[in-house]
Amino acid sequence: MSDLILFDSIVPEVREIPNIKGAWLISNLLSQAECLNFIEKIQHDEIIDTSTRLREDDNYEASIIRKSKRYKHDLPQLSQQIFERLKGIAPETLTFESEDDELGPFLTGTWKFHSVNEKISFLKYEVGGQFSKHRDGIYIQHQDLRSLITVLVYLNSDYQEGRTSAYDDTGAYSISVEPIIGSAFMMIQRVLHEGGQVASGVKLAVRFDLMYHREGEMNSEIEEKNKLAAEYLKMANELERSHQGLEAVKYYRMAFKLNPQLESIL
Repeated sequence: MSDLILFDSIVPEVREIPNIKGAWLISNLLSQAECLNFIEKIQHDEIIDTSTRLREDDNYEASIIRKSKRYKHDLPQLSQQIFERLKGIAPETLTFESEDDELGPFLTGTWKFHSVNEKISFLKYEVGGQFSKHRDGIYIQHQDLRSLITVLVYLNSDYQEGRTSAYDDTGAYSISVEPIIGSAFMMIQRVLHEGGQVASGVKLAVRFDLMYHREGEMNSEIEEKNKLAAEYLKMANELERSHQGLEAVKYYRMAFKLNPQLESIL
């Protein structure tokens, strides 16, 4: 949708959340008018309910409870606008001295804020909707370009309960985020958190994934191969979702041939 854009001149502010490493609160990231525009324009066309997902072999039920509706689409203009607004707010660089199972492979190194993923999720939680304790999924375009931070922006506040809670690594300490319109919860994607069950009203939010590029020179030929491999992988995913398995396999093989390390990510 071309009208899903930012149009106000505002200055956001950020502060760290005490005792929750890698978590921040952002005030004034979106204006109230921008939030209202999203609310009026978005039609949440995807239903997510993990309680309906059972494995036929052993009746396994998903351990993470997620009940919501979602509108998830590529919105390049909005992603660029959010990127510009988050400059000076999101960490410019992140350094990891070792691998971390919660953040996936190829992590070690220093990463620079590069962009906002064009695929943006607008979320809707009706009465009973929730997202139990979890860590956010990571998007890896290639080993040197990946998401590391989630920004969750609250579009409204006229609902009861359903608050976001974030936990420290031990799970012993938590904070509850007040849903102020246009404010945001920002976190490195290893932070354990949950969206509580909505008791009344409707909770509306939008998620942005911040992309980081590993610092250091890379051979331009390798980088071009990685970009092409990422495109093949995206095509394979789309074909698989469309139940075109044989075609999907062809594109997976092409992606893995260009960038063999992608195979270990999946």
